[in-house]
Amino acid sequence: MEEIEQIYSYSDKDGREHFGFGVKNKTGELFWNHKKVVTEQKLTLNWWVNAAVIIGALSTFALAGIEGYKVFIAPKFQAGIEEVIKIKKP
Repeated sequence: MEEIEQIYSYSDKDGREHFGFGVKNKTGELFWNHKKVVTEQKLTLNWWVNAAVIIGALSTFALAGIEGYKVFIAPKFQAGIEEVIKIKKP
């Protein structure tokens, strides 16, 4: 039987140490308390959860673009307009 390399262990109130988290080196399988952690099942979400995630990502991207415009482009544009206004004043 292949040896599980212990990565994390924990102690209870009585001071006894327990196996926590481990991995088999050759296969890369994960173990918690000497039990295999199932990582083979695909996670599926409802369509509306996927839509909400996509809308949230697009909204975040749009807001980042607006804030980038305010910080980097708008001040330079505003300074240019002020210079034009000063030149036109009699």
